Amino acid sequence: MGSKEVFKDFNTVSIKNNSIGHNWSEWSFGDGFYLEDSSSIVHHVYGDFGTYSIELVVENDIACRDSLSQFFVVQSDDYFVPNAFTPNDGNNLNDSFGLFNTRAENFEMKIFDKWGKAVYVTDDIERPWDGTIKGSPAQIGTYNYRITLLDPLGNIRKPTGSVQLLK
Repeated sequence: MGSKEVFKDFNTVSIKNNSIGHNWSEWSFGDGFYLEDSSSIVHHVYGDFGTYSIELVVENDIACRDSLSQFFVVQSDDYFVPNAFTPNDGNNLNDSFGLFNTRAENFEMKIFDKWGKAVYVTDDIERPWDGTIKGSPAQIGTYNYRITLLDPLGNIRKPTGSVQLLK
């Protein structure tokens, strides 16, 4: 079967059937869709990013069956980094700054004030900046960020830029 990491931008995902000697195959794509197809490559369109379990069941001409299932991730190879957030406005929306809905290894994010001093550092992608410095609300303004990560394909990415902390 195909790779554990599948990258797409809402296009067709192609998955290879490496089975030999079968005359019937059924695919379950982990999103409620099934396909009977004995082709060596099948195509499926996923409507959303996420983690899916795909299963392939094959059968030969004497009714001997085998199956294989594997989890994989469908995600974009582009990282969205917001350019503003509003941690102190009381509406519980857009209250933190970081990368969301993505996977990465060796993640590090540093936030710098206008003088270049690091005001927030994390190596946990699940811990975005909440707009505080040492527990107190940070001043409204522009902050710079530097993110370093290893994407699931083994590429080092280094997004940098600025973010506006708004009221």
